[in-house]
Amino acid sequence: MSEKILVFPKKQMSGFSSDLLNNRISLSEDDIIYFENECLDTSFFAIRTAAEEDPNLKQVIPYGVIRSIEGKILTYRRTKTSGEGRLHNKASVGIGGHINQDDMWNDPFAAVNIGLARELSEELVWPIGHIEDYTLEYSGVIYDDYSDVGRVHFGLLVEIWLADEWDLKPNEDSISEVKWMTPHAALELENLEDWSKIVLQEIIKRDTICA
Repeated sequence: MSEKILVFPKKQMSGFSSDLLNNRISLSEDDIIYFENECLDTSFFAIRTAAEEDPNLKQVIPYGVIRSIEGKILTYRRTKTSGEGRLHNKASVGIGGHINQDDMWNDPFAAVNIGLARELSEELVWPIGHIEDYTLEYSGVIYDDYSDVGRVHFGLLVEIWLADEWDLKPNEDSISEVKWMTPHAALELENLEDWSKIVLQEIIKRDTICA
């Protein structure tokens, strides 16, 4: 059976602020609410292989950035066994993936949360007793139409705050080189994927303003 994933129509993109459309990322609460209320309200499940080639469909990706209270960010590198061939060997700060039909319980937003929790538990080994011991913050939305990958995906940026720097290990061979880094150091990683660059630049800017 062909895998089906959560998507929404391209026409909904016109409702986002110029921040997102011009800068490829927005931390605006209005844009987050618009995504939740308008984009997810018109979302549906489409065959993944077809959606990957159709820019009129935006595939919903929760993009979880794991952070410690001390301000560091968890980084890793995608291996050649990861599902998205266009991202092989790239460094990343985002854990996440497509939302599939098994994630759908009550509504699309609940499915996004369930899908993110599934990805976290699939890709990382969490310390016993701590798998639910984190705080989620819906920080922004991501859309990068400058690349073939970005053009067909839409990200919900979720910062996942941990009480300290847990010793997290890969749970599957699709990721390697898991380590904690400062946002500035992470931005200097070799072959960093586009979404990670965009997110890190915005986080650094925001954290500097808030400091």
